[in-house]
Amino acid sequence: LHDNLTAKLNIVKLQMHQLEMKKENETIIDQLDNCIQISRDISHNLKSPILEKFGLLAAIKDLVQPLQTKYQTEVNVLYDIGSTLNSEDELHVYRVCQEAISNIVKHADPKKISIDWHSSGSIFGVRISDDGNGFDENKFKSGIGLNNIASRLKVVGAQHRIKSTHNQGTPLKVVKTL
Repeated sequence: LHDNLTAKLNIVKLQMHQLEMKKENETIIDQLDNCIQISRDISHNLKSPILEKFGLLAAIKDLVQPLQTKYQTEVNVLYDIGSTLNSEDELHVYRVCQEAISNIVKHADPKKISIDWHSSGSIFGVRISDDGNGFDENKFKSGIGLNNIASRLKVVGAQHRIKSTHNQGTPLKVVKTL
């Protein structure tokens, strides 16, 4: 993305600058700037630099840090790591956590979020839970976010379970055999 699409968008932008400037061109250049920024954001978000350099724990802590200040949500990250995931599995687990936390913030109005994970021997598990609104599972239709979580976990061979209770939050449990 960064080396190909963003570079091509920048070339188009430069070509637009070379044309006789008209009001319509300014609008097009603004749209190009927006596309370039979106491309950069996507490129940056494909692999978290913190995840890559410092591992899953640091990336999760970095992910949840803004929740405590921006949303006044208490976030607890607990971990007991005996063995580690490979880098591809780490990325998928990170993205699952990211999606789950995004869903919680958007829909649950939580006061508290907990992320507990452990790894020992041949089992890796993570539980992401909140004390928010929850939902009635009988009336709920899975959206893009939950489908994305299921797809990512299928790729890494992990099982998951979501059990929500109205007004009592929603825990997401993930288990992977290493």
